[in-house]
Amino acid sequence: MEDTTPLVRYNPRKSAYTFGLEIEFALATMPESGIDPEPYISGTISNMPDHQSARNALRETLKSVGISAEAPDLSVPPLPSHRQSWILKDDVTIRAPDRAYSWIAIELCSPALYFTPGSLEQVRIVLETLAKTYRINCNRSCGLHVHVGNALRGFSVQTIRKLMATICKLQPPL
Repeated sequence: MEDTTPLVRYNPRKSAYTFGLEIEFALATMPESGIDPEPYISGTISNMPDHQSARNALRETLKSVGISAEAPDLSVPPLPSHRQSWILKDDVTIRAPDRAYSWIAIELCSPALYFTPGSLEQVRIVLETLAKTYRINCNRSCGLHVHVGNALRGFSVQTIRKLMATICKLQPPL
């Protein structure tokens, strides 16, 4: 049976591709009126008065399904670490939609993960849990960034050269 432990710890003898995600979205919270403008839509729009309380609520939701998550105090510079948790941050580049909620812009960053079925399952659980639990908007100001690596080894110059040639060739059609 395959190990389905979602978080994969670094093994210096293992040669495998790694990835990390940055997922940006706007989280709907209760409007100032306290009345749900769209009660027929599923998903929580609790009264989360500020960014920290929203990040804390998201953290607890992820923890409830077995995903390690942190919502650090963003006024304190983080210490460098090899983190094992998903990190919830603010994102000032996200524009809230024109709807009657109060919106909080969130960026959710995964830890570095090996490209395995267990890691992909963890990503599925995170996205599904947030989509089923909250009212979320992903518009053109939101993004999904995927960082790819080769564990802590990095890529050779030849690999980077081939990647850049491929990107240059495929950029017009993309």
